[in-house]
Amino acid sequence: MQDSPTPRSNPDGSHVTQRPAGGNRTTTISIGTLIPRATRPRPVTSGGTRRFRRGPAPPWPPRSIYHLYGAAILTRTAGPHRRGVLARKVRDRAENPILATNRAASHEYHLLERIEAGIALTGTEVKSARDGRVSLKEAYAKIERGEAFLHDAHFSPYAQGGRDNPDPVRPRKLLLHSGELRKLARATEAGGMTLVPTKLYLKGGKIKLEIALARGKKTYDKRAASRRDEAEREMARLRGQMRE
Repeated sequence: MQDSPTPRSNPDGSHVTQRPAGGNRTTTISIGTLIPRATRPRPVTSGGTRRFRRGPAPPWPPRSIYHLYGAAILTRTAGPHRRGVLARKVRDRAENPILATNRAASHEYHLLERIEAGIALTGTEVKSARDGRVSLKEAYAKIERGEAFLHDAHFSPYAQGGRDNPDPVRPRKLLLHSGELRKLARATEAGGMTLVPTKLYLKGGKIKLEIALARGKKTYDKRAASRRDEAEREMARLRGQMRE
């Protein structure tokens, strides 16, 4: 008398009926394993609708998140590579905070090249800068007798400084290498460019100033830039609505 088949279950959920030696092997596959895991439909959000995409997972890192999935995919869905880049940016902002910015610089000038400079400050000015009480709105830099100076930057008097507080808008020396000073002097004297401070920030516990070689914008350039900025803000607003 022939032995009856012995049922057996596999770890993947398929059910196998194994006959004795000399018999035929029959396999019953559950409905969940008809589609391999790598090719099962995966939900993808695009344009506010939820659709399914069949096929293997894309290679990582891709050329662009938007190239694969469209603009509706959020940054938080990025893979390990992109998340690492974002984490480094957040860490840099925490370790090197920005103390003051000159928002009008990009509106009034074409910023061509940026250079990092040290700045000579008094103790009370350092305390005011660390508190964020600095304005660069009217500030500019200038090369004088082979040295660079920052003019019209407003450092608010420190509350506990008393008589140690200097003039809030006094000229302050910028610390640059001799090669950088010669380069900036040539650009400003012969090239008709201006030195514009763009931001004041901490780096390694020291206060640094970013200055840019800039050329003044014409009126029509400013209007075009305003239209472009408005269009970018509108696109960002629409993307925010799509994510919601």
